[in-house]
Amino acid sequence: PLNAILGWTKILLTKEVDDKTRRSALETIERSALSQAKLISDLVDSSRIASGKLRLEMGPVNLYDAVRTIFNAQKPTAEAKNISLDFASDTYRATVFGDLVRLQQIVANLLSNALKFTQPGGTVQMEMNSDNKTVRISVRDNGQGISEETLPRIFRQFAQGEQTNSSDHNGLGLGLSIVKILAEKHKGSVTAHSDGP
Repeated sequence: PLNAILGWTKILLTKEVDDKTRRSALETIERSALSQAKLISDLVDSSRIASGKLRLEMGPVNLYDAVRTIFNAQKPTAEAKNISLDFASDTYRATVFGDLVRLQQIVANLLSNALKFTQPGGTVQMEMNSDNKTVRISVRDNGQGISEETLPRIFRQFAQGEQTNSSDHNGLGLGLSIVKILAEKHKGSVTAHSDGP
């Protein structure tokens, strides 16, 4: 992402460009800056986890509100990619004991991953189901799928799935490993399923 930021900034500072090119350049810079911020955040979290310094601010959290907030935050990304994003829940109140920010991070990482690997015109569905003792959040997409060889290692640190040439799929392979660790620190678990590519 930093290369795109520096490259387009240099062009904008040294050359005359038309309005369409300027807008495209600024949009690329914005996307790249957000991507760079996410990479840095994932590295910091990974470092905190490795050093045992990840702190959780535990308290009662209405998980429905937390999930709904992330769903609403990701809606513009889905719309920009022409992806249908839906959310259904069997409850409006599911109180859990946890860290609100980290619980939202889990959902945000899962949802952004699904959006990243779903083609325009595709669908991503989130569901939340609860009973007296557990809450289950599901994120389903009709994206490219994951191979049988890759699936067992997607929650490992620095593991990445099938490589593509798209810069939209760049990452360090930390997001899902952070999801797994945070879920376990909340006495939960995370699993993945795919019928393959």
